[in-house]
Amino acid sequence: MNTLDTSRPIETSPQTVLTEWCDINGHMNVAYYSLAFENANFEAQEMMGLGETYLNEENCSLFSLKNVFTYQQEVGAGDPLRITYRVMDYSPKLLHVLLEMYHAEKGVLSCFTEQLVAHVDMKKRRTSPMPGKAIAMLEEMKQSQADLTLPKGIGEPIAIVKK
Repeated sequence: MNTLDTSRPIETSPQTVLTEWCDINGHMNVAYYSLAFENANFEAQEMMGLGETYLNEENCSLFSLKNVFTYQQEVGAGDPLRITYRVMDYSPKLLHVLLEMYHAEKGVLSCFTEQLVAHVDMKKRRTSPMPGKAIAMLEEMKQSQADLTLPKGIGEPIAIVKK
């Protein structure tokens, strides 16, 4: 695994909302939130030693199983983005991660996504246990970041609250 500061969420490279990412309402279209988060995912996974290099060397990869997006504050063309990545929980074959997207200048949380990710043996195309080094790193990340504040709404079901 790569040398990584496990005491804080992984900060990925800055991104900027492109004009073509915006919809008729003048803000970033939901499809491009997915793209920006996926860019951050690949980068964070590489920093964790579970990205493209890992795929090429170990023939294993991470596959998304479920993504839940919660939109907080719209962003528009030209807005700078800052995305962080952290491990919420894990098992030998699965990761539960949280990515948070902020307006990089205003510091306002724009959106967050919780994701369930599977570790996959690419030869068998089946889930498989992660190597011990990865599990140790994930445990370190989970424990050292456990006291960090979570955005309101983590893990909440989608429902209309009737009064």
